[in-house]
Amino acid sequence: MDFSALGWREAAFAAVVILALYVGFALLRLIRPRHAPPPSPAPIDDAPLRGLQTEMLGVRAQLDSLQSALDALRGEVDQIRAARAVSPQYNDALALAQKGMRPEDIAETCGISIGEADLVCALARNRGEGKP
Repeated sequence: MDFSALGWREAAFAAVVILALYVGFALLRLIRPRHAPPPSPAPIDDAPLRGLQTEMLGVRAQLDSLQSALDALRGEVDQIRAARAVSPQYNDALALAQKGMRPEDIAETCGISIGEADLVCALARNRGEGKP
């Protein structure tokens, strides 16, 4: 292509086209919203979080103490149920059997026969295993 034949009209036309493109891109930049940088995070105050953690530890300690008290009460209720289900003359024998005393010692302590003490020990074992 021979550029020597280009005259002042073609040069002016090229300048107008370049100027129009520049103005068009400038208008697009003005119209298009700019993305604002994200706001910097505010400093976090850890005091409420620490307070909640401390309170949670206190609640957990209370829960543990309540659980141990509940376990102790369940044991007492089980002993009361076992004593109520047995004839009154065998209450002491059953209490001793639940504590793990041997049938011979129970028979001697409570004044019952060894056979009766064996039955009471079997009853205590069955109740300890959750059998009726």
